[in-house]
Amino acid sequence: MQVRFDLTKSDLAQSSLVLIVKSPATWIKGVVFNAFLVGILIYFFRNPQSRFDWAMLVLSSVVGGLMGFIFSVGVNMANLLLVVTKKAGLLGEHLIEIGDDGLREKTKQNDTFQSWQGMLAPIRSNRLILIRVNAYLLHVVPRRAFKDDIQYESFWRELNQRCGAAP
Repeated sequence: MQVRFDLTKSDLAQSSLVLIVKSPATWIKGVVFNAFLVGILIYFFRNPQSRFDWAMLVLSSVVGGLMGFIFSVGVNMANLLLVVTKKAGLLGEHLIEIGDDGLREKTKQNDTFQSWQGMLAPIRSNRLILIRVNAYLLHVVPRRAFKDDIQYESFWRELNQRCGAAP
């Protein structure tokens, strides 16, 4: 099964947001960061004495955590959108092919092959399929690459059956 498409900066930005939302690590880091902020606030303001003090402490840490999260996502998105070019082979035309032995991706600059063994479970959103080669490398397949929902679902099912399969 093959799919051909043009990958855009918008696809990459969407894939980053999908990974942020669907990654357990994001939520774990958020809880740890907020706990750290609570610890700092308790240290500087000593032990909260009333319910109001505790409420302000928790509210301050959650707001601070969210602001830090939004800032870091913004910086990462700006960096992604400024650095990525067609010359590097990331943007532009891609061909993804699902084969018996593994997954092949072809661009003007790259021709890569990954065997199914060791690949992580793919992730899907309303607009993208993210094929995870490992925790740090993935292929982005936009939904618009498919003629219809039937082809999209067929690709998704086959991909799910093969990712992480034993040799």
